[in-house]
Amino acid sequence: MGEGGIFHHGLDLRGVHLSLLGCCAIRHLLSHSCSFVHQVNLPLCGINDTSLQYLSSGLLHCTSLKQLWLGSNAMQDGATLASVISGVSASLESIDLSSNPVGTAGFVSVCQALCQCKSLRCAYLNGMHAMRVPLAVLSELLEECVQLDALRVDGNTFAAEDSIAEQRFLTAAAHCKLATLIMRPTSFSRGVMCGLQRLKDDDTCTLEVLGVYG
Repeated sequence: MGEGGIFHHGLDLRGVHLSLLGCCAIRHLLSHSCSFVHQVNLPLCGINDTSLQYLSSGLLHCTSLKQLWLGSNAMQDGATLASVISGVSASLESIDLSSNPVGTAGFVSVCQALCQCKSLRCAYLNGMHAMRVPLAVLSELLEECVQLDALRVDGNTFAAEDSIAEQRFLTAAAHCKLATLIMRPTSFSRGVMCGLQRLKDDDTCTLEVLGVYG
């Protein structure tokens, strides 16, 4: 079977534990089949920072990649994740990095890279162990990714800021196409939560689902 057949529906190995040798094999496949790969789904594969280093060079060849799902792994290297995102930013529409403990700096790096993804529609960034992230990071993401329809950020917290910063975020949320936002009650300040609820109740706004986890 030719490479086009192998990757007709993308690469999906969810739940398959990947050794370094397996990551090397995937890197080789991606590097030589880049024009066929539109989806790479590798959640629950035991990918750590070393594995990511092997995979990243292959992923960077996938200039037509639309879906990148790497949730529930053990990656902490936000800088490498950001580099991969930047490399596929022209085509990326959906990303899942949930439950990877990249921490605050890694979360910020990932969000800054996602700002380059003008076609982004879905981003699962929950459970990344980010604490007191400046609200401006999310504001910029919503301002730059105006096609974003679904965003999940529960399992992270965002710093309580002044009314100007809060209003910037709420304005960005109102002006993009965001329909689903999922967070924890403690993710944002009370002012932001009240503002989001008002947007949800506003018939002129696209925000329809304001999920609350935990």
